[in-house]
Amino acid sequence: IMNPRALLVVTAVCSLCGRVWATQGAAPTPVMGWNSWGNFGLEVSETLITKTADRIVSLGLKDLGYRMVGIDDGWSVEERDENDRLQANPDRFPSGLEALSNRMTQKGLKLGLYTDIGKRTCGGLPGSYGHWATDAETFKAWNISLIKVDFCHRAAGELEEPWKFYKDFGDAFKASSHEIVFSLCEWGWLKPERWARSVGGNMWRVTQDVFPAWKSISTILDDYKSRSLQNFAGPDGWNDPDLLMVGVNGSLFNKGQIKSALTRDESATQFNLWSITNAPLILSLDLVNAEQWAIDIISNKAVIGLNQDTKSVGRVVQESKKGALFRGNCVVGSCSFVQVWAKELTGGDVAVVAVNRAGGVSDSQKGFKDEEVIQMDPRQLGLDASDVVTVTDLESGTVTTVNASDLRSKALRPHESQVLRISLSS
Repeated sequence: IMNPRALLVVTAVCSLCGRVWATQGAAPTPVMGWNSWGNFGLEVSETLITKTADRIVSLGLKDLGYRMVGIDDGWSVEERDENDRLQANPDRFPSGLEALSNRMTQKGLKLGLYTDIGKRTCGGLPGSYGHWATDAETFKAWNISLIKVDFCHRAAGELEEPWKFYKDFGDAFKASSHEIVFSLCEWGWLKPERWARSVGGNMWRVTQDVFPAWKSISTILDDYKSRSLQNFAGPDGWNDPDLLMVGVNGSLFNKGQIKSALTRDESATQFNLWSITNAPLILSLDLVNAEQWAIDIISNKAVIGLNQDTKSVGRVVQESKKGALFRGNCVVGSCSFVQVWAKELTGGDVAVVAVNRAGGVSDSQKGFKDEEVIQMDPRQLGLDASDVVTVTDLESGTVTTVNASDLRSKALRPHESQVLRISLSS
C-alpha cells in the first residue's frame, strides 16, 4: 500500500549467502525464549531451569512465543568422560539433560544449551574444539533445540578465521540430521553478519555482551546503524544484539561495587527496538521473582507481532542530533538526539519506534531537555504529506487519525520511546 521506495528495508542481501541444510527451517522467525546468563551467570541448575519453565507457562509467555529455555555456561563437569563426551554436572542436573529436555517438551517448550568454539568455555569448562561430530551427536541424543557457541579460549587460527571452525561445527550438525538452531556468539568482532549464514548460522551475535545500562544499549544501537545490519537478516538467519535486559538485576551485574539495572523507560525502549529490528527476543530476568512492570513489557502481544513479522527488518529512517555531542553525550550547552526506526509490515502497514536517545556512552542526561516531541517525516515512512493515517500506540492502545504531515510522537523523556503502527485510512 505504501511506497516501497520510500521505506526501503533491504533483506535481499541474504539471498547471496550460502545455506547449510541442517539449519534451514530452524528459525523462520526470530527465536523467542529465555537464557540463564544475564541474571544468573554460571549459577545454573535443574531446579532453576524447571522453575523458570513453569513460570513461562503460568505467565502465558509460552503462548506468546517464548518457548526456548536456554542453559548457558556452567552446566558441565570440568572434564569429558572416558568416551570423550561432554557430561552434565550431576550435582546441578541430577536427572541429566536428556530427561530435562523431555520435560521441556512435555510443557510445550524446547531446551537450549551452551558450548564454545574453543578448548574451554568462558567459564573454564570443556569447549567443543576438535569434538565437532561427537558434540553434535551428543546434543542430538539430548534433543537440544538451540546451541549457543561462544568464542572464548580459542585455538590457533580461530581468532583470524573463525568461520572455518564454525563451519566445521555446522557441517557436523548437518551430518547428524538433527534440526537445531545454530547460534554463533563471536561477539561481532569480524562482522559475522557477512558470513555466519554461509556456515549454517541461524542467529549471530553482532555485539559484545549487553549489560543493563543505557550506555550498553546505546552502543549497540550505534553499531546497528553504522553496519546497516538490517541488510543481513531474514528467515533462518537473524542479527543477535544479545539478551533482553528487561527486569535483569541479578548476581552477574550486581557484585561488590557494580550496581546496574535498566529503568522502566529504558527496558521498554530496548524491547521495542529489539522487536522492530527482528532481533531474537531472549529474556534473561528472574521470572520467579519478576516485577509486574517487567512482565507487562515482555508480554505486549502487539509489539511481539512486529518482531515476528518478517516482511522487512527495521532500520533508522530519521535522525536528528543538535548541540555539542561526543559519543552521544552532551559536552556543553543544550543538546538533542532523537531517532525514528521503521519497518514495513505484511499487508502494508508501517511500524515505527520513536526514541529519545539523550545520553550516550555514559548514563548522563546532562544538557538534554526533560522531554522531546519528535516530528516525523512522512516521506521516510512511505507516505505523502496529504495522506490520512490511523495511528495505533501499541503500548497504550490509543488510536488516532491524523494527516501524515502531522505525525509526531508524544513527549518523550530521555531514553523513553513510543511504538506505533500506522495504517492508511480508507
